[in-house]
Amino acid sequence: MNSRLLHIFLFSAISLSVLLAVWIVDRSEQAHYQERLRSIVLRRTSGVRAQLEGALNRRLFFNRGLVAHVATNPKITQSEFEVLAEILVAQQAGIRSLQLAKNSVVSHIHPLKGNEVAMGRDLLKNPARRPAVERSIETGKLVVGGPTELLQGGLALIGYTPIFLKPAKPSDAATYWGLAMTVIDLEPLLREAGVIQGTHRLRLAIRGKDGVGATGDVFFGDGNLFESDPVLADISFPNGSWQMAAAPTSGRESLAPGSWKLRFGGCFLVLIIAVLGWVLAREPERLQQAVDRATAALTESEKRHRTLAKLSPVGLFRADADGRCLYVSEHWCEVSGLSGEEAKGDGWVRAVHPEDRDCVVSGWQEAVRMRKSFKAEFRLQHPSGKTIWVFGQSVPELDESGKVTGHVGAVTNITERKDAEAEASRHQADLAHVLRLSTMGEMASGIAHELNQPLTAIVNYSRGCIIRLRQSSADADSGLIEALEHISNLAVRAGDIIRRLRSFVRKEEPRRVPVQLNSVVREALHFFEEEARRAEVTLQLELSQEDIWVFADAVQIEQVVLNLVRNGLEALSGDGHKSGLLTVQTRALDHQLAQVAVRDNGKGISEAALPHIFDPFFTTRPGGMGVGLSISRSIVEAHGGHIQVAINSDGGCTFQFALPVKNGADADAA
Repeated sequence: MNSRLLHIFLFSAISLSVLLAVWIVDRSEQAHYQERLRSIVLRRTSGVRAQLEGALNRRLFFNRGLVAHVATNPKITQSEFEVLAEILVAQQAGIRSLQLAKNSVVSHIHPLKGNEVAMGRDLLKNPARRPAVERSIETGKLVVGGPTELLQGGLALIGYTPIFLKPAKPSDAATYWGLAMTVIDLEPLLREAGVIQGTHRLRLAIRGKDGVGATGDVFFGDGNLFESDPVLADISFPNGSWQMAAAPTSGRESLAPGSWKLRFGGCFLVLIIAVLGWVLAREPERLQQAVDRATAALTESEKRHRTLAKLSPVGLFRADADGRCLYVSEHWCEVSGLSGEEAKGDGWVRAVHPEDRDCVVSGWQEAVRMRKSFKAEFRLQHPSGKTIWVFGQSVPELDESGKVTGHVGAVTNITERKDAEAEASRHQADLAHVLRLSTMGEMASGIAHELNQPLTAIVNYSRGCIIRLRQSSADADSGLIEALEHISNLAVRAGDIIRRLRSFVRKEEPRRVPVQLNSVVREALHFFEEEARRAEVTLQLELSQEDIWVFADAVQIEQVVLNLVRNGLEALSGDGHKSGLLTVQTRALDHQLAQVAVRDNGKGISEAALPHIFDPFFTTRPGGMGVGLSISRSIVEAHGGHIQVAINSDGGCTFQFALPVKNGADADAA
């Protein structure tokens, strides 16, 4: 009887041990699965965040252009504003409208049709928009308000930027003019960023109305998502932020793949052990067989655990108490390019990028020495030469006495997130470059104005001296008179150059009148005569023998010619040509169109780049902004013409644009 009770107790203990082992393995698998799931959610969330930040910042960029223009032209009319806004809005989809609010009262709108109800609205009397407006005026910076329910219908974000006029004296304070506003449709913005109907397979929610971050109201998705331990990501934009919560569509409570098999197998194994125990309690000779079967089942369970570790998308590793590597998973080997044997000991260090190696090794040694966890973002260099960004983390293993027996950890591939962050940073640098170019244009106009006065004085004084010399004596020094005439002519020429420069950079409302196309081309090429000589490039003019009149804004068409000639000179100067040739041609295509063609014999454009050459921010030059050709196309199409590019059969390329011509009667009247 006592022997039977002993057998029952023994097999009961074995059954409980198996259940405990299954529970531990299942908990471990669930924990690893949730970690992998969270890592995947974090990677996908980072992609959505980067796309949303980029889409929003591209639209908010127009506020800077409005502020710069109004600050120098505070008496802008509605018609002037519509022409400027039409050019800006054409470069970006998803803009509901551009507005100005003089003294915080809506005074200018584009497009006006459909938005008449908003004209004359005092923003400070609107409870929904007043907090963002006041914050923008107080800080003097761009503030993103909303989402706000518009009077015209629909939800929109509104970027508010205060406009301050430059004081007449440096000691005076800047004068508040009003606000520049970009009204952005919320749904197209979220759809473009992949928040709505994206392929990320995530449940998303966004809070931070009026750009106040985590403390703001929820304006997209289910607000309860923020209370369920989601992955959080801050969406940053100028002077504000939102917070986005993300969770997998399957829910965080989902079981790891194969978990039900492990549980069912464990219960089935316990049932077998219990039956065998009862049988063996009655038949001791079968006890060894039951033990063998139980051992085999446990071994198989361990094998399954190792198989799951091999299939994990996260690279797993284990080290001893001194930090020397004992084991790495197959995925770790795939990421690093090292084999399991090569990674053992300190061999794993070879996979770390040389520039990050010292920092990572010292951080790992410090974590081992201090018996604490290790976390770091660093680069791995694959033997193929590919650089991979990873997030590495580990925790120490402790025994019952608290002694460290080893370290376990994982590395996660975060290259996609790093690439997205780098792309966002490059885009921000491009926007800053555009702002610098705008500032330089304003400075150039001011300098031209200041230099024009002393040049006029030089001309007047030199001509006065010539008159007095000729009046004072009939045999005046002819050499001196000739030198003074030369000084006068050079000063007049310098004044003409400055006049052209000032006319080109001056901010004026486009004014279309009949202009002589050949004169516009000659005026533009004056800017490049010296630069062409330095670059050893021949500028060849093939202008039409007959006068061609077009109805256009001369400064805008001159800007198009300047952009195309500038691109041609840069293509020739960067190609090592010693006999560079840039040909500018004008001709009448028919009675309705006139054409300007700019042809170079440089290195040309690749076939792959041709479809995108006029896209905003697309460039084939290192450091280029990619806005010149996009602006040129907008100007030509606004004049009712078209622009195109072709690759020359003998090298280089030809840019050509066509404009509608004026008939003879109109030209004579002009």
